[in-house]
Amino acid sequence: MPIERMRPEDFDAVFRLLARSFPAGERRDKAGQRALLADSAYQIDILRAPSGGVQALMASWDFGGFVFFEHFAVDPACRNGGTLYNVGEPELQNVFRNKEKETKEK
Repeated sequence: MPIERMRPEDFDAVFRLLARSFPAGERRDKAGQRALLADSAYQIDILRAPSGGVQALMASWDFGGFVFFEHFAVDPACRNGGTLYNVGEPELQNVFRNKEKETKEK
């Protein structure tokens, strides 16, 4: 399961995962979160479940010289069972390598 860029139709599932994973003080409201998507420095990458849903997400800011990972969340149903680690960990390593490469190329 590759990590991919969030599509507009994934927004509601992504927001639900953020709301389940972070207290209100550590995340934006729905309108604020949606507004961020217009900022080219902000992006959300997701790990899609075989069913098509969102299993995990990484929200990050690309500031040119460095990338700041703001949120990392895993669907509670996928935590502690090893499934996400076994499938998602190699993909997560690829994301970090790609971010590092992109940053060095700027």
